Amino acid sequence: MKMGTAQKQNIAVQHRIWNKNPHVMTCEEWRDYRFNQLQNDGVKIEHGHCGPAEAWRLTNTKTGTVMIVPQSEIEADWKRCYLHREVKA
Repeated sequence: MKMGTAQKQNIAVQHRIWNKNPHVMTCEEWRDYRFNQLQNDGVKIEHGHCGPAEAWRLTNTKTGTVMIVPQSEIEADWKRCYLHREVKA
C-alpha cells in the first residue's frame, strides 16, 4: 500500500518531537512517575514500614493485595523497562 504525503509528513513531525526531548529519566524520577501511575489506579504506597529501610509497601485498596518492593528491584525494573527503550530509540 502506498503512503500518502500527509502520512509521511505526520511521521516526520512525530520523529521531530521525539528527537527534541533527549532527557533520560533517572531511576528516582522513573520510580516517582510509576508510583504516581499506581496511585492513580488506587494503590497505597508506604516507604520504610516493612523491614528494610530501602523498600516500599504497595497495598492495592481494591483487592487488599500487599506487595513489598525493595530498591534493588526498582532499579532492575528501571534498567530493564526504561533504559532498554532509550537504547533502541
